[in-house]
Amino acid sequence: MITGGTGFLGYQIVKQLTKKNYKNITLLVRKKPTNLNFDNDVKFIITKDIFSESIKSLKKKLKNIDLLIHCAWYVDPKDYLTSKKNIDCLVGTINLAKAASESGVKRLVGIGTCFEYDVSKKYLSKNTNLSPQLLYSACKASAYLTLDKFLNLNKVLFKWCRVFYLFGENEKPNRLYPLIQRKLKNNEKIYLGPGNQIRDYMDVKDAAKMIINFSMNDIKGVKNICSSTPISIKNFAINIAKKVGKQKLLIFSKKTLHRSFDPNFIVGIK
Repeated sequence: MITGGTGFLGYQIVKQLTKKNYKNITLLVRKKPTNLNFDNDVKFIITKDIFSESIKSLKKKLKNIDLLIHCAWYVDPKDYLTSKKNIDCLVGTINLAKAASESGVKRLVGIGTCFEYDVSKKYLSKNTNLSPQLLYSACKASAYLTLDKFLNLNKVLFKWCRVFYLFGENEKPNRLYPLIQRKLKNNEKIYLGPGNQIRDYMDVKDAAKMIINFSMNDIKGVKNICSSTPISIKNFAINIAKKVGKQKLLIFSKKTLHRSFDPNFIVGIK
């Protein structure tokens, strides 16, 4: 079963699973999507809100599930870093884990974030200290710490994937990658900041493959879902434009945009 299977990352995980000919895939969704293509073998179970369901109700939905990949979370770009809905996601995730442990789920894979780490360390390994600075990352780290101890006591193999900067298919339209692509296609100038920050970018398709491979082995614990390749935001944008020969449409300003949370350097160590 995959939660959040119609989202940016979850959808790619489902696509890759079906490409690898995995069977008996079930998505726990609020409604069956009409704008995404799924293999005919994919089944849907409807939930009004996974994060407010009772443990009893979740147990019924998890019947006969061996592997649960939990991608669902509140991720609206406008406020997900600070939204109180992160608390609901944390509580709902703990209830989901309790239901999974009581319904015979053998392994649970959770999706975390690189922001759980102390990002001042720049190069982040799975052994880097946790020091979340945001409500979003604090709730993710709390979910990890709670599920790690709880599921171990209940003999459920637990894995936690800390995802770095993803881009690619079905990304929300106002994020950097689709925004640049759209404007390049329309031959519009693209005004960006200096783009000096260093990031670890990874195509969401490659991230999904990495998560699936990790999900299917018998290793428990944390894995960084990253490329381990440092690149500036500026060069990331230039590489997108180079593919269509339209670098001249990129306009980089010298003025730095000050944001409440915008680390200068984040790169993962696999």
